[in-house]
This record gives sequence, C-alpha cells and structure tokens, in this order.
Amino acid sequence: MKLTIISGREVDEVLDNAVGVAGLINAIATAFSDYSSGRVRMPQRTVIYLDNDWWGVMPCGARNAGFSVKIVNVIEGNKTRGLPTTQGIVVLMDDITGQPLAVINGTALTAWRTAAATAVSIKYMARNTHNLAIIGAGLQARYHLMLLSRPSPLRDYTYSQEREGELLN
Repeated sequence: MKLTIISGREVDEVLDNAVGVAGLINAIATAFSDYSSGRVRMPQRTVIYLDNDWWGVMPCGARNAGFSVKIVNVIEGNKTRGLPTTQGIVVLMDDITGQPLAVINGTALTAWRTAAATAVSIKYMARNTHNLAIIGAGLQARYHLMLLSRPSPLRDYTYSQEREGELLN
C-alpha cells in the first residue's frame, strides 16, 4: 500500500493556475450535481466541543469515486501559540477496497473548494459578473481572490489597509 501525503503547498501548486482552477470549478459543479442526484452520500457532520474548541468530522463517499473524511478544528487558543485557528486534514480511501490512498492538507483544500463553490454559484446564479465583492481579509478572502482572478483577471480590488499584510502574505 502506498499512502500519499499532500501538503498545503502542494495543493496550492496544483491549483494556483488557470488550468487547475478551471478543473476545480468543473469538479465542484459536478460534485453539486452528484450530491443533488443522490449519487454522493454525505451525512451531516459530527461536531464535538472540547471545552471551547470545535472539532468536526465530515464523511463523504460515492461508489467508484472514493470515500473521504475531513477532520477540522477551530481552536481560538492557537492565536497565542502562533498557529492557525483552523486546521484540518482530508483522508481519501478507495471505496471498493477500503485502502487508504492519501492524507491531504484540509486547510488549503477547503479554502480552494470554498472559493470554487463561490465561482460555481456566480456562474449559475449571478446576473452580473462584472462586479464582485469579497468581504474580509482572512484566509478565505485570500483564496477567493486567487481563484476568482484566474478565469478572468480582476480589474480592481480593494481590501482593508488594517489587514492588508494578512491578505497579501
């Protein structure tokens, strides 16, 4: 058995380009369709609180597509430790044999996935795609800006000067 470990940097390297973004957006659109048709099984997440720390476990699977579990946490105390407040991993397994295939950095993967879900929503629901607003300057805002600027470069964007260093780094 070969288990592949995929870091956040590697997730970014694969997706942070026009081809990666286009493929991800198409994959997310297909995933929405598969979920709506019942092809994908995805029960509600299980949430556990350890004191004030939030932990979520999110399974998902489809026959001949794979089985995955995302484990994610929100630990506010990590701010004082110099660590991200939200971290996670995704474990991917073969749905036929049960063999573990990969452990993927869930923080980067989720950030890309969420931004791609926004792009799919814009594609199918927005009347005007010439003007978009990203509210915030954290991790999600950064990945939304990266992803949404790939299909067609953004002409103008503004962000809070108070948090610009966080957005740009």
